[in-house]
Amino acid sequence: MVTIVVSIVCSLFCGVYADESGITSHQDSPWAGTWTDANYSLSLSQDGSTINGIAIVTDSDVADPFRLTGTLSEDGKTLQSVVTETGTLTLNLSEDKMMFYGAGTVDAVDNVSEPYAYTFNATRNGTTIVSDQEWTGIWISKRNVINLIQNSNSVSGDYHPLTSLKFGGLVNGTTSADGKTLSMKWISPVNDTFSLSDDGMNMIEGECTDEKISVNGYCLNLTKEV
Repeated sequence: MVTIVVSIVCSLFCGVYADESGITSHQDSPWAGTWTDANYSLSLSQDGSTINGIAIVTDSDVADPFRLTGTLSEDGKTLQSVVTETGTLTLNLSEDKMMFYGAGTVDAVDNVSEPYAYTFNATRNGTTIVSDQEWTGIWISKRNVINLIQNSNSVSGDYHPLTSLKFGGLVNGTTSADGKTLSMKWISPVNDTFSLSDDGMNMIEGECTDEKISVNGYCLNLTKEV
């Protein structure tokens, strides 16, 4: 009889405890998991208020993979994050020093995929050519305005979208011995805010302005996979 009573009590309360434990675990890490939209599959891990993740693209001609790091607000509903993309550029200066052309890559973030490669060219935007500083100047590409400063064989600078003055990223590299080829690395760390929907199923980019849409063509609105 005692055994039967214990079994009945356990069946009533142990199951409730197990269910509540599962709910608590989910509530403790509502951001953890895989989030997707038409362009991205974003995998996030959550450790308290700290969020880390990587986003893999479905079409590298439309979007770039990125790493995400950030911190949650006290109520756990808002994520202040840095979205980071990195890559390389290898550029060749034209004979008249008025344009450069070459190739770039976007680094993979999953340690499995190959870097995405693309061609790149730009023209000098009216800046004066200085001897031994031929790469110094303002350059216009299809998507960006690039500001470069050359010091001996070192070149550094920054860039921003052609349609906006908002910061885009940094570049840093060195020239070849003859000064005609420039090998660079680029990094684009962008501050971004996301909010979690009340049902915990959507991760929505907070600053979805007309300017951002004109630059990226979209804003992130990700759905959690279950």
